[in-house]
Amino acid sequence: MEGQLDLLGRYLSSNFAVCPCCARLAEPDQDLDREFEHHRSISALFNSCHRCALCLKFLQWLPRAGIQEALEAAQAGLETKLMVRLHKRRGNVNNYLESVLKTWEHLVSGRLVLCSKVRTTENLNELCSVRFAACVKEGRLAARPFWGCAKKLTFMTRCRLIRNWLQECRANHTDCLAGPSLEIKLPVRLIDIGQSLEHISMSLVSVTELDSPRYVALSHCWGDPNLVLSTTRAKVTEFNHHINIGALPQTFRDAVTITQAINVRYLWIDSLCIVQDDPDDWAQEAAKMASVFQNAYLTICAAGARSCKEGCGLSTQFSPAVHVDIPSPAKENSRDSRNAAGLRQLCVRRSGWREVLEHCVAVRQFPIHSRGWIFQETLLSRRAVYFSPEGQFYWQCCSLFESEDGILHSGIPDNTVPSSAERLCQPSDRFDKLQNDELAPNIWNEWMRDYFPREFSVKQDRLPALAGAIALYQKITGDVPVVGMWKRHLPLQLGWRVRSLRQNDSQLNPPRYSQKDASFPSWSFFSIKHYGGVELRTSRQQVNSEYMFDFECDPVWEASILDIQVTWTGKPLVSALREGIITTRTIIRPLNSTYEATNWQIAFDSGEVGTLVSPVNLYFLLLRVGKFMDQFAFFQLLIQPCGRQQHTYRRVGYLETSCVIQDTEMSLGVQWGDVEFRSNREITTFEELMELDQEVIRLI
Repeated sequence: MEGQLDLLGRYLSSNFAVCPCCARLAEPDQDLDREFEHHRSISALFNSCHRCALCLKFLQWLPRAGIQEALEAAQAGLETKLMVRLHKRRGNVNNYLESVLKTWEHLVSGRLVLCSKVRTTENLNELCSVRFAACVKEGRLAARPFWGCAKKLTFMTRCRLIRNWLQECRANHTDCLAGPSLEIKLPVRLIDIGQSLEHISMSLVSVTELDSPRYVALSHCWGDPNLVLSTTRAKVTEFNHHINIGALPQTFRDAVTITQAINVRYLWIDSLCIVQDDPDDWAQEAAKMASVFQNAYLTICAAGARSCKEGCGLSTQFSPAVHVDIPSPAKENSRDSRNAAGLRQLCVRRSGWREVLEHCVAVRQFPIHSRGWIFQETLLSRRAVYFSPEGQFYWQCCSLFESEDGILHSGIPDNTVPSSAERLCQPSDRFDKLQNDELAPNIWNEWMRDYFPREFSVKQDRLPALAGAIALYQKITGDVPVVGMWKRHLPLQLGWRVRSLRQNDSQLNPPRYSQKDASFPSWSFFSIKHYGGVELRTSRQQVNSEYMFDFECDPVWEASILDIQVTWTGKPLVSALREGIITTRTIIRPLNSTYEATNWQIAFDSGEVGTLVSPVNLYFLLLRVGKFMDQFAFFQLLIQPCGRQQHTYRRVGYLETSCVIQDTEMSLGVQWGDVEFRSNREITTFEELMELDQEVIRLI
């Protein structure tokens, strides 16, 4: 069968007319999605291959095992049929002409499904399928090399699209030109790759010798640090004169190729442009990271590589698209692309994606997004090109996100993209909401949820790798950073909690402080060694969390922050923390020696949950009080005294409780929510609760 299909492929010209079944692809339809029957049987598809180039391609693309199963089903007397399911490329009518939404004005993706009917029922059993995409041959997308029918599609040919993206962005994207800008702090050194394509001569060069250099930055996963070519104090003099391109790992060599292809002379790679064994040079350059990526002409993201040895996939080979002519009567005042004979000319190729949402989620799951340092590199880059595992390019700037094939592009409707992917696929408003004081902490929390699960080869890099994002947030909001949180919203953000490591009903003793990272203050989520499971509260609402209260809760009271003392051994954020103390005035009360959880559980910072069963020296500290309808919500920290240091405590956990107001009184007696505490008098109203003596304490 393979030989016969290959022979047919050489015989059939792309100018052959397609069969009536494939011609239905061109039927005008204003619905976003539609489904229709293609061929009534697998035998009909085989017969059509002799006169329809598109049917031949479909047959070549379908998995052989599925075709064999369909043939066996047909021999057994079962009905087989093929169905086509189309998904139009979504567009945002606010940014694009409404004609973008027309089926064939630009592009459509779909799936051809080979089915057999289950015996004795009307149900169809899907045997196999193939995904495809098509666009108008004379349209904008079809002009891209990716949609061409050339037998060999080289990187240098495809790179023309990257140059076009760059030109369009620099000429017409006002958001990219006027986006949030940090103080320009150029890296101390760049890699000069020269201007000759035949003989590449590379060396490190000091930026003081250059006049406003245009450079490309590389964002990549290191993999094993021992395998990464790095600049050290012993090698810096050598690299100032010459860097042997043959010694570069594949990702670095590909970055050089890409940089040359877009006519840029200078390249920034972290391991080569920072002296890795010089603490002073590392701290100085790490502090500039935000500016390095924001001021780069372009950021190259080796998105599919888990190490520097794997490269950017420049050698990926794509089969050519098939170009077909489909008869379709022209319509008056139509913009449809038709030639003089009234044929609609289409480019069709195999696709890896079914629809926009699946495509977008796949982008967010690129290996590069599992690494901690990559977070701020992609967040801060003004323009970036992702080189994906399947070989396609993806463009991202402040105004546009688009895949090489055009199936994925910005303007996706708001509620169709998971929050984890929204930062990539909705680039235009990435920073606008930070100017809203109520929304800003929620945006920061979204960033942190993205950041927390990421991996680090060096655990001490967790805070330095966030320094650029902190600088950007501070620039836009004017707020003051407090070890991953913010002064203006500190009572809210101190209410983070650790997701439980195990959910059971066993009784647990409270954790010891030694289970946390003592290099950070106990009140910071950076003290949590397994902080991939940290949950943060938003200012108004928490969705899909383990918090007790998922409703909108209006704040009615919060603890007073009197003083914040954060000092560093060197440059802030990129050096070790020397001290972190928060002084607050609030209500604290000791927990009884026998506390039992009812509708909720204490969330210890160790990640454990359970019940206190032995006498403990624990207190709760009231952070905030919120109100929802007739219910008060109390947001509290669990704290422990610090030995002999008077009025000084460490955080060990978090809890939330509630009470219902009845006739302006609290129906709790001496209980606050479900927590019983010692009190010299009965508390019956919220006003009386707020009149309790407040204490000034220090959290360390």
